[in-house]
Amino acid sequence: MAKDLGEEIENMEESIENLKKEKFHIFGFRVSFMSVSTLVAIVGTILGTLYAGFIMYQKVEQAIEFVEQQEEYEAKINAYDNRMKIMETKVEDTVEYTRDIKGGLRDDILRIEQQADRTEDMVRKSVDDVRNMITDAESRFETKRDSLRETVNRDTKELEDRLMRKIQRALDNPLAN
Repeated sequence: MAKDLGEEIENMEESIENLKKEKFHIFGFRVSFMSVSTLVAIVGTILGTLYAGFIMYQKVEQAIEFVEQQEEYEAKINAYDNRMKIMETKVEDTVEYTRDIKGGLRDDILRIEQQADRTEDMVRKSVDDVRNMITDAESRFETKRDSLRETVNRDTKELEDRLMRKIQRALDNPLAN
């Protein structure tokens, strides 16, 4: 069993050379090993080409599907863009409306402040007028009271003087005793 490795390799080479020269009958055709090898290589190449074509066809279909998806996504993106534009327009309108309301409220507040100032001025004037009226009424009342006192005092004095005269006459009357 201890054969030489070189000898075995030479034997293999020799059998391969013999195989190249031998002829076989397949399906009624006489063929050699080389022609079968060539046929297998050609059939393998054709099958490989067909498989590569099939794989390429799948890749092309995937690419077409991807492009269609991209078109769908672009359509969705355009729809979102349109919605965003509509929302932007509405937001701008809302901001403008809010500014209008703010301006209207500012005008209303200024008008109310002016009315409040006018009302305060009117109240101050009314208070001053009422104070003046009260002061005038007090002075008239004082004048009337003083006048009434003087009248009452004068009338009382006159009454007292008349009464005293009557009493004095009654006392001076000799029939009164």
